Amino acid sequence: EVAQFEAEHPGKIILDQADYDTLLGVVTALANHHRARLYLDSPGPIEVAIVWDDPVTGIRLKGRLDKLARQDRRIADLKTSFDPSEFSTHIARRGYHRQGAMYVDGLQVLTDEEYQFCLVAAETKPPFGVRAAPLSSEAIEAGRIQYRGLLEKIAECLTSQEWPGYDDPYEFTLPAQG
Repeated sequence: EVAQFEAEHPGKIILDQADYDTLLGVVTALANHHRARLYLDSPGPIEVAIVWDDPVTGIRLKGRLDKLARQDRRIADLKTSFDPSEFSTHIARRGYHRQGAMYVDGLQVLTDEEYQFCLVAAETKPPFGVRAAPLSSEAIEAGRIQYRGLLEKIAECLTSQEWPGYDDPYEFTLPAQG
């Protein structure tokens, strides 16, 4: 029966019961969270691709916005997390502040309007906790400094056609445990 169902639905992803239960838990939690619902259900398109040329380096950049609420001048980005209580650490570790700064700057170039970057963190296991908030202007600025520095390095490499590689350690060791 499974093979027949899959054959009748080519190109579709068939979820097992555990994945379906997780998905249902996350969706229900998002629907019941006032601020997440505000960010994700506000009028505007989802999965919006943007492409722009960086005005300083000329490098073509692109992004994919989870939700663009033009009327509210807000970008909402949905992230899953094993532990939303530690989400600030995830923001720093995974560079979500760089992503936010790039998206805000990209829309500024494309629309000449300022946008706010908001994050929604949804837990992927019970109790499916949700946290949602705008990214602070300090975090956006820190992300901007980081991504601008990286863009400058890329521009230098494009000009010189020399790309740095990795150095060889004397020996590989295990990371510190703790």
